[in-house]
Amino acid sequence: PASRILDPDEMIRLWHSMAALSYPAQQYMKMLLLTGQRRDDIRLMHWSEINLKLGNWLIPRDRYKGGKDHLIPLTDRMLTLLADMPFRDREGYVFSASSGENPYANLTKPKNKLDHLSAVTDWTLHDIRRTVRTGLSMNGIRPDIAERVIGHNVGGRLGETYDVYSYRSEKLEALEVWDAYLTSA
Repeated sequence: PASRILDPDEMIRLWHSMAALSYPAQQYMKMLLLTGQRRDDIRLMHWSEINLKLGNWLIPRDRYKGGKDHLIPLTDRMLTLLADMPFRDREGYVFSASSGENPYANLTKPKNKLDHLSAVTDWTLHDIRRTVRTGLSMNGIRPDIAERVIGHNVGGRLGETYDVYSYRSEKLEALEVWDAYLTSA
């Protein structure tokens, strides 16, 4: 399918349909829609990247497309989702059907099930990322903060050199606004 943005009704139908998915598909899909991060960044999420006490997920530069660490502040809903995951005391991958040993890899079946249950079709997992970014703007989040939420560089190389602030609180506020919008219906 061509790239597209899911409309608000479609997002809400997808969100509610995720409840019918089993572990780890349900949790994976929810985290995808809650964060707007790349599908493989979530799929390869490792417990060593998560700090539940601080409420942070830090994707290290060696596995992040932008070549720099990417901090994603975790909302209460994300923290609850992660706290309820099995195997968190064993290290390993967060989303795993093998007790954390291997990352979750079965993306086609749950995506097809969501298509059927939600009656939302002709979309890709990457469309969720685009939808989250657009949804942040629709909800009044400044473009520079929305870009930082999904890990895009803002201000080019010069901006990266001189602005080393993490924008954690601004990104958290943006994700909380998104969470409230997504789960309001």
